Amino acid sequence: MHLHLQDIFFWAKIFYGVISIAEGVYVQWRGLSDKSAVVMLTTFITCCWVMMWFAPLYEFAYLQCAVGSSFLKLKRTWIFPVAWGIGLAGFLANYTIQDRIGWTLPPIMRSDLVWIMFIVFALSWFIQKFAIGAMRTEQDRHSRFSLIGREATRLTHDIKGLISSPMLIVDSLRQKDRQLSLKDYEKQMVLLADDMENIREVLKSIQRLVTVDDEVM
Repeated sequence: MHLHLQDIFFWAKIFYGVISIAEGVYVQWRGLSDKSAVVMLTTFITCCWVMMWFAPLYEFAYLQCAVGSSFLKLKRTWIFPVAWGIGLAGFLANYTIQDRIGWTLPPIMRSDLVWIMFIVFALSWFIQKFAIGAMRTEQDRHSRFSLIGREATRLTHDIKGLISSPMLIVDSLRQKDRQLSLKDYEKQMVLLADDMENIREVLKSIQRLVTVDDEVM
């Protein structure tokens, strides 16, 4: 590679490195949106297009960027296949131009292969740690929702049973032809208070389930 091409290659790497860091900081600060995702994908793809004129094996960089960005949560899911489809078309167009003008690249160095293996290792570790970890977390959440649903159903059934008892007591007290002493009234009120306390405890149990789930989420 000629000296001026080496300079261009060096400054191109610096440029795309700075842009990528700036985009990462922006996404970390403001959150990922479809617009910021498009900017990131454009940076990745154009970087591969430019670098393939200076060094070999940037097809692997294209693959690595595509796999890594596949975990971005996009509202418009068509953005991903369109962006990387354009990236593929750009590679094919660059191949055609390079063949026509007789463009040659420097030979593959061992350092290039080592760098590729390092990127593949980092990417696979990222997938294993975050992607699979996120899937397991989602499964745990679904299991917890299922448990809460079963508990809520059971507690609701208990509430129905507890409510029926106070209603029977109230109906009994409403009977005009029934003569009750003050002691009988007090006894009925104690039973009614106990049933209402049980209902309150059941409602507290439901509230605790919902509160703990909100904290986990």
